[in-house]
Amino acid sequence: MKRKISEIIKYSITLRYALVVVGAIFVCVLICATIFGADLNTFEVNHNGEITEITCHNNTVGNALSKAGIKLDEGDTLSCDKSVLLSDIDYIQISSINETVLSVPGHVYTFPSTHGNAVDYALELSDRNGLDILTPEERLEAEATPEPTPAPLTETTEYVTEYWDIDYSTEYTADDNMYEGESKTVRDGVKGQRQVEYVVKKLGDQILSKDVQKSTVIKEAVNKQVVYGTKKRATTAKGKPLAYKSVLSNYNSTAYSAQEPGNIWGYATAYGIRAQAGVIAVDPKVIPLGTKVYVEGVGGNPDYGYAIAADTGSAIKGNIIDVYIESVKECYQWGRKKVNIYILEDQSVNVFNMR
Repeated sequence: MKRKISEIIKYSITLRYALVVVGAIFVCVLICATIFGADLNTFEVNHNGEITEITCHNNTVGNALSKAGIKLDEGDTLSCDKSVLLSDIDYIQISSINETVLSVPGHVYTFPSTHGNAVDYALELSDRNGLDILTPEERLEAEATPEPTPAPLTETTEYVTEYWDIDYSTEYTADDNMYEGESKTVRDGVKGQRQVEYVVKKLGDQILSKDVQKSTVIKEAVNKQVVYGTKKRATTAKGKPLAYKSVLSNYNSTAYSAQEPGNIWGYATAYGIRAQAGVIAVDPKVIPLGTKVYVEGVGGNPDYGYAIAADTGSAIKGNIIDVYIESVKECYQWGRKKVNIYILEDQSVNVFNMR
Protein backbone atom coordinates (compact mmCIF):
# COMPACT_ATOMS: atom_id res chain seq x y z
CA MET A 1 0.00 0.00 0.00
CA LYS A 2 2.85 2.40 0.88
CA ARG A 3 4.48 1.60 -2.43
CA LYS A 4 1.36 2.57 -4.43
CA ILE A 5 1.06 5.89 -2.60
CA SER A 6 4.73 6.67 -3.34
CA GLU A 7 4.25 6.02 -7.08
CA ILE A 8 1.22 8.29 -7.21
CA ILE A 9 3.16 11.16 -5.58
CA LYS A 10 6.06 10.81 -8.02
CA TYR A 11 3.65 10.84 -11.00
CA SER A 12 1.95 14.03 -9.82
CA ILE A 13 5.28 15.85 -9.40
CA THR A 14 6.41 14.83 -12.89
CA LEU A 15 3.12 16.04 -14.47
CA ARG A 16 3.37 19.39 -12.68
CA TYR A 17 6.91 20.03 -14.02
CA ALA A 18 5.75 19.13 -17.56
CA LEU A 19 2.90 21.64 -17.43
CA VAL A 20 5.22 24.37 -16.18
CA VAL A 21 7.66 23.75 -19.06
CA VAL A 22 4.89 23.79 -21.71
CA GLY A 23 3.48 27.05 -20.35
CA ALA A 24 6.89 28.71 -20.38
CA ILE A 25 7.47 27.70 -24.01
CA PHE A 26 4.02 29.11 -25.07
CA VAL A 27 4.73 32.45 -23.39
CA CYS A 28 8.09 32.73 -25.13
CA VAL A 29 6.55 31.99 -28.54
CA LEU A 30 3.81 34.59 -27.95
CA ILE A 31 6.33 37.25 -26.93
CA CYS A 32 8.51 36.57 -29.98
CA ALA A 33 5.53 36.70 -32.36
CA THR A 34 4.41 40.00 -30.88
CA ILE A 35 7.89 41.51 -31.16
CA PHE A 36 8.54 40.38 -34.71
CA GLY A 37 4.95 41.00 -35.92
CA ALA A 38 5.09 44.58 -34.71
CA ASP A 39 7.87 45.26 -37.16
CA LEU A 40 6.01 43.84 -40.20
CA ASN A 41 4.57 46.31 -42.70
CA THR A 42 2.38 45.60 -45.77
CA PHE A 43 2.14 48.10 -48.65
CA GLU A 44 1.38 48.19 -52.40
CA VAL A 45 3.76 49.20 -55.15
CA ASN A 46 2.40 50.42 -58.49
CA HIS A 47 5.23 50.08 -60.97
CA ASN A 48 3.95 51.31 -64.35
CA GLY A 49 0.54 49.72 -63.77
CA GLU A 50 1.77 46.49 -62.19
CA ILE A 51 0.53 46.21 -58.60
CA THR A 52 2.78 44.31 -56.16
CA GLU A 53 1.94 43.74 -52.49
CA ILE A 54 5.02 43.60 -50.20
CA THR A 55 5.17 42.57 -46.54
CA CYS A 56 8.47 43.05 -44.62
CA HIS A 57 9.92 44.25 -41.31
CA ASN A 58 10.08 47.90 -40.46
CA ASN A 59 12.50 49.43 -42.91
CA THR A 60 12.90 52.24 -45.41
CA VAL A 61 11.23 52.39 -48.83
CA GLY A 62 14.57 51.99 -50.64
CA ASN A 63 15.58 48.86 -48.71
CA ALA A 64 12.10 47.30 -49.10
CA LEU A 65 12.11 47.78 -52.89
CA SER A 66 15.61 46.35 -53.13
CA LYS A 67 14.68 43.24 -51.07
CA ALA A 68 11.53 42.78 -53.23
CA GLY A 69 13.68 42.78 -56.39
CA ILE A 70 12.11 45.96 -57.80
CA LYS A 71 14.73 47.88 -59.75
CA LEU A 72 14.30 51.49 -60.73
CA ASP A 73 15.19 52.33 -64.33
CA GLU A 74 16.87 55.56 -65.32
CA GLY A 75 14.34 58.37 -65.19
CA ASP A 76 11.88 56.51 -62.93
CA THR A 77 10.45 58.55 -60.08
CA LEU A 78 9.01 57.52 -56.71
CA SER A 79 5.93 59.00 -55.12
CA CYS A 80 8.00 59.38 -51.92
CA ASP A 81 11.66 59.54 -50.88
CA LYS A 82 13.62 56.28 -50.50
CA SER A 83 14.43 57.16 -46.92
CA VAL A 84 10.80 57.26 -45.82
CA LEU A 85 9.95 54.56 -43.23
CA LEU A 86 7.46 51.87 -44.28
CA SER A 87 5.46 52.47 -41.12
CA ASP A 88 4.49 55.89 -42.53
CA ILE A 89 3.02 54.75 -45.89
CA ASP A 90 0.85 52.01 -47.41
CA TYR A 91 1.23 52.86 -51.12
CA ILE A 92 4.18 53.60 -53.46
CA GLN A 93 3.83 54.87 -57.05
CA ILE A 94 6.73 54.37 -59.50
CA SER A 95 6.27 56.46 -62.66
CA SER A 96 8.18 56.10 -65.93
CA ILE A 97 9.40 59.18 -67.76
CA ASN A 98 7.75 57.90 -70.96
CA GLU A 99 4.32 56.97 -69.68
CA THR A 100 2.15 56.91 -66.61
CA VAL A 101 0.07 53.85 -65.90
CA LEU A 102 -2.89 53.84 -63.54
CA SER A 103 -4.18 50.42 -62.62
CA VAL A 104 -7.08 49.10 -60.61
CA PRO A 105 -8.47 45.57 -60.64
CA GLY A 106 -9.76 44.92 -64.14
CA HIS A 107 -8.73 48.31 -65.58
CA VAL A 108 -5.41 49.68 -66.85
CA TYR A 109 -5.09 53.27 -68.12
CA THR A 110 -1.95 54.54 -69.85
CA PHE A 111 -1.16 58.10 -70.89
CA PRO A 112 2.06 60.02 -71.67
CA SER A 113 3.72 61.85 -68.82
CA THR A 114 3.98 64.88 -71.10
CA HIS A 115 0.14 65.17 -71.05
CA GLY A 116 -0.08 68.60 -69.39
CA ASN A 117 -0.87 67.96 -65.76
CA ALA A 118 -0.77 64.18 -65.36
CA VAL A 119 -2.67 64.40 -62.10
CA ASP A 120 -5.56 66.27 -63.79
CA TYR A 121 -5.71 63.64 -66.50
CA ALA A 122 -5.76 60.81 -63.95
CA LEU A 123 -8.50 62.56 -62.00
CA GLU A 124 -10.55 62.87 -65.19
CA LEU A 125 -10.15 59.14 -65.85
CA SER A 126 -11.22 58.21 -62.32
CA ASP A 127 -14.34 60.40 -62.39
CA ARG A 128 -15.31 59.19 -65.88
CA ASN A 129 -15.15 55.52 -64.86
CA GLY A 130 -16.44 55.87 -61.32
CA LEU A 131 -13.08 54.77 -59.87
CA ASP A 132 -10.99 56.32 -57.16
CA ILE A 133 -7.53 55.61 -58.59
CA LEU A 134 -5.67 58.56 -57.12
CA THR A 135 -3.76 58.68 -53.89
CA PRO A 136 -5.02 61.20 -51.31
CA GLU A 137 -1.99 63.42 -52.00
CA GLU A 138 -2.69 63.41 -55.76
CA ARG A 139 -6.35 64.23 -55.28
CA LEU A 140 -5.56 67.12 -52.94
CA GLU A 141 -3.11 68.46 -55.50
CA ALA A 142 -5.69 68.15 -58.29
CA GLU A 143 -8.44 69.83 -56.29
CA ALA A 144 -6.12 72.64 -55.34
CA THR A 145 -5.40 73.40 -59.00
CA PRO A 146 -7.41 76.55 -59.86
CA GLU A 147 -9.95 76.30 -62.67
CA PRO A 148 -9.33 78.48 -65.69
CA THR A 149 -11.10 81.82 -65.61
CA PRO A 150 -13.94 81.86 -68.20
CA ALA A 151 -13.69 84.36 -70.99
CA PRO A 152 -15.83 87.47 -70.43
CA LEU A 153 -19.22 87.42 -72.17
CA THR A 154 -19.75 89.83 -75.03
CA GLU A 155 -23.00 91.68 -75.69
CA THR A 156 -24.15 91.29 -79.30
CA THR A 157 -26.98 92.61 -81.46
CA GLU A 158 -28.78 90.46 -84.04
CA TYR A 159 -31.50 91.26 -86.58
CA VAL A 160 -34.06 88.50 -86.92
CA THR A 161 -36.98 88.20 -89.37
CA GLU A 162 -40.03 86.05 -88.64
CA TYR A 163 -43.21 85.35 -90.63
CA TRP A 164 -46.63 85.13 -88.97
CA ASP A 165 -49.87 83.72 -90.41
CA ILE A 166 -52.87 86.05 -90.48
CA ASP A 167 -56.13 84.17 -89.91
CA TYR A 168 -59.11 84.88 -92.11
CA SER A 169 -62.68 85.55 -90.97
CA THR A 170 -65.91 83.99 -92.21
CA GLU A 171 -68.58 86.20 -93.77
CA TYR A 172 -72.20 84.96 -93.71
CA THR A 173 -74.86 86.09 -96.19
CA ALA A 174 -78.58 85.26 -96.06
CA ASP A 175 -80.22 83.74 -99.15
CA ASP A 176 -84.05 83.61 -99.28
CA ASN A 177 -83.90 81.11 -102.14
CA MET A 178 -82.37 78.49 -99.83
CA TYR A 179 -84.30 76.70 -97.12
CA GLU A 180 -83.56 77.14 -93.44
CA GLY A 181 -80.81 74.80 -92.28
CA GLU A 182 -79.09 74.78 -95.66
CA SER A 183 -75.78 76.54 -96.33
CA LYS A 184 -72.95 76.45 -98.80
CA THR A 185 -69.47 77.91 -99.11
CA VAL A 186 -69.13 80.22 -102.09
CA ARG A 187 -65.51 81.16 -101.43
CA ASP A 188 -62.80 79.43 -99.37
CA GLY A 189 -60.74 81.46 -96.94
CA VAL A 190 -57.02 82.02 -97.49
CA LYS A 191 -54.57 82.95 -94.71
CA GLY A 192 -52.48 86.07 -95.05
CA GLN A 193 -48.87 86.60 -93.96
CA ARG A 194 -47.08 89.21 -91.89
CA GLN A 195 -43.30 89.86 -91.87
CA VAL A 196 -41.93 90.94 -88.49
CA GLU A 197 -38.36 92.21 -88.05
CA TYR A 198 -36.78 92.12 -84.57
CA VAL A 199 -33.70 93.59 -82.93
CA VAL A 200 -32.35 90.96 -80.54
CA LYS A 201 -29.69 91.78 -77.91
CA LYS A 202 -27.74 88.93 -76.33
CA LEU A 203 -25.15 88.44 -73.64
CA GLY A 204 -23.40 85.28 -74.78
CA ASP A 205 -26.29 82.89 -75.51
CA GLN A 206 -28.70 84.68 -73.15
CA ILE A 207 -31.36 86.88 -74.80
CA LEU A 208 -31.54 90.24 -73.05
CA SER A 209 -34.25 91.81 -75.21
CA LYS A 210 -36.26 91.19 -78.38
CA ASP A 211 -37.94 94.29 -79.79
CA VAL A 212 -40.10 94.67 -82.91
CA GLN A 213 -38.39 97.01 -85.35
CA LYS A 214 -40.82 96.68 -88.27
CA SER A 215 -44.05 94.79 -89.04
CA THR A 216 -45.38 94.52 -92.59
CA VAL A 217 -48.37 92.70 -94.09
CA ILE A 218 -46.98 91.08 -97.21
CA LYS A 219 -50.14 89.11 -98.06
CA GLU A 220 -53.70 90.06 -97.14
CA ALA A 221 -56.03 87.37 -95.80
CA VAL A 222 -59.06 86.45 -97.93
CA ASN A 223 -62.21 85.93 -95.90
CA LYS A 224 -64.35 82.84 -96.31
CA GLN A 225 -67.86 83.47 -97.67
CA VAL A 226 -70.85 81.32 -96.72
CA VAL A 227 -74.51 81.75 -97.70
CA TYR A 228 -77.31 80.30 -95.58
CA GLY A 229 -81.00 79.77 -96.28
CA THR A 230 -83.85 81.72 -94.72
CA LYS A 231 -86.72 80.29 -96.72
CA LYS A 232 -89.32 78.53 -94.63
CA ARG A 233 -89.97 74.92 -95.47
CA ALA A 234 -93.59 74.21 -96.52
CA THR A 235 -95.54 71.23 -95.22
CA THR A 236 -98.49 69.28 -96.52
CA ALA A 237 -101.87 69.37 -94.82
CA LYS A 238 -100.73 66.37 -92.78
CA GLY A 239 -97.55 68.17 -91.73
CA LYS A 240 -95.13 66.48 -94.14
CA PRO A 241 -92.26 68.88 -95.02
CA LEU A 242 -92.48 69.45 -98.74
CA ALA A 243 -91.12 72.07 -101.12
CA TYR A 244 -93.99 72.87 -103.47
CA LYS A 245 -95.12 75.75 -105.68
CA SER A 246 -98.89 75.31 -105.47
CA VAL A 247 -101.55 72.88 -104.30
CA LEU A 248 -104.76 71.58 -105.87
CA SER A 249 -107.05 70.72 -102.99
CA ASN A 250 -109.90 68.22 -102.62
CA TYR A 251 -109.52 66.56 -105.99
CA ASN A 252 -111.24 63.30 -106.72
CA SER A 253 -109.10 60.25 -107.48
CA THR A 254 -109.68 56.80 -108.90
CA ALA A 255 -107.22 54.00 -109.73
CA TYR A 256 -106.39 51.97 -112.83
CA SER A 257 -104.15 49.05 -113.86
CA ALA A 258 -102.74 47.66 -117.08
CA GLN A 259 -104.04 44.29 -115.85
CA GLU A 260 -107.70 45.38 -115.89
CA PRO A 261 -110.00 43.40 -118.28
CA GLY A 262 -110.71 45.35 -121.48
CA ASN A 263 -107.59 47.59 -121.19
CA ILE A 264 -106.42 47.85 -124.80
CA TRP A 265 -103.51 50.18 -124.06
CA GLY A 266 -101.49 47.89 -121.82
CA TYR A 267 -98.53 49.70 -120.25
CA ALA A 268 -98.38 52.51 -122.82
CA THR A 269 -98.93 56.08 -121.60
CA ALA A 270 -99.69 59.41 -123.28
CA TYR A 271 -96.33 60.78 -122.04
CA GLY A 272 -94.42 57.92 -123.60
CA ILE A 273 -93.16 56.18 -120.46
CA ARG A 274 -94.22 52.77 -119.10
CA ALA A 275 -97.22 52.69 -116.77
CA GLN A 276 -96.05 51.88 -113.25
CA ALA A 277 -96.53 52.90 -109.65
CA GLY A 278 -95.91 56.66 -109.57
CA VAL A 279 -97.76 57.43 -112.82
CA ILE A 280 -101.07 59.33 -112.72
CA ALA A 281 -103.55 60.19 -115.47
CA VAL A 282 -104.62 63.85 -115.51
CA ASP A 283 -106.52 66.42 -117.50
CA PRO A 284 -103.61 68.11 -119.39
CA LYS A 285 -105.55 71.38 -119.37
CA VAL A 286 -105.36 71.39 -115.55
CA ILE A 287 -102.06 69.60 -114.92
CA PRO A 288 -99.64 69.58 -117.89
CA LEU A 289 -98.10 66.21 -118.79
CA GLY A 290 -94.67 65.74 -117.24
CA THR A 291 -95.51 67.67 -114.07
CA LYS A 292 -93.98 66.20 -110.87
CA VAL A 293 -96.44 66.13 -107.95
CA TYR A 294 -97.08 64.71 -104.51
CA VAL A 295 -100.53 63.14 -103.99
CA GLU A 296 -101.76 63.34 -100.38
CA GLY A 297 -104.88 61.56 -99.16
CA VAL A 298 -107.42 63.84 -97.50
CA GLY A 299 -108.49 63.03 -93.95
CA GLY A 300 -107.85 59.40 -93.17
CA ASN A 301 -107.18 58.44 -96.76
CA PRO A 302 -103.64 57.15 -97.46
CA ASP A 303 -101.15 59.15 -99.50
CA TYR A 304 -100.35 57.96 -103.01
CA GLY A 305 -96.98 59.71 -102.76
CA TYR A 306 -94.65 61.14 -105.37
CA ALA A 307 -95.87 60.85 -108.95
CA ILE A 308 -95.61 62.24 -112.49
CA ALA A 309 -98.53 63.32 -114.70
CA ALA A 310 -97.85 60.94 -117.61
CA ASP A 311 -101.21 59.65 -118.83
CA THR A 312 -104.71 60.76 -119.80
CA GLY A 313 -108.14 59.19 -119.93
CA SER A 314 -111.50 59.88 -121.47
CA ALA A 315 -113.12 60.08 -118.03
CA ILE A 316 -110.34 62.24 -116.56
CA LYS A 317 -111.61 65.78 -116.93
CA GLY A 318 -111.27 68.75 -114.60
CA ASN A 319 -110.60 68.08 -110.92
CA ILE A 320 -110.04 64.32 -111.06
CA ILE A 321 -106.98 62.12 -111.43
CA ASP A 322 -106.45 58.41 -112.00
CA VAL A 323 -103.53 56.84 -110.01
CA TYR A 324 -101.78 53.73 -111.36
CA ILE A 325 -101.79 50.59 -109.18
CA GLU A 326 -100.46 47.32 -110.58
CA SER A 327 -102.80 45.06 -108.62
CA VAL A 328 -106.37 45.03 -109.96
CA LYS A 329 -107.64 44.05 -106.51
CA GLU A 330 -105.93 47.06 -104.93
CA CYS A 331 -107.37 49.29 -107.67
CA TYR A 332 -110.87 48.27 -106.62
CA GLN A 333 -109.95 48.77 -102.97
CA TRP A 334 -108.77 52.31 -103.72
CA GLY A 335 -112.21 53.17 -105.04
CA ARG A 336 -112.82 56.91 -105.11
CA LYS A 337 -110.86 59.11 -102.66
CA LYS A 338 -110.36 62.78 -102.01
CA VAL A 339 -106.75 63.96 -102.44
CA ASN A 340 -104.59 67.08 -102.40
CA ILE A 341 -102.14 67.46 -105.28
CA TYR A 342 -98.91 69.41 -104.53
CA ILE A 343 -96.99 70.72 -107.55
CA LEU A 344 -93.32 70.16 -106.60
CA GLU A 345 -90.97 73.12 -106.61
CA ASP A 346 -88.11 71.03 -107.94
CA GLN A 347 -89.29 69.53 -111.21
CA SER A 348 -85.94 67.82 -111.83
CA VAL A 349 -86.41 65.12 -109.20
CA ASN A 350 -86.91 61.46 -110.09
CA VAL A 351 -90.23 60.64 -108.44
CA PHE A 352 -89.80 56.90 -108.92
CA ASN A 353 -86.65 56.97 -106.74
CA MET A 354 -88.50 58.94 -104.08
CA ARG A 355 -91.38 56.54 -103.58
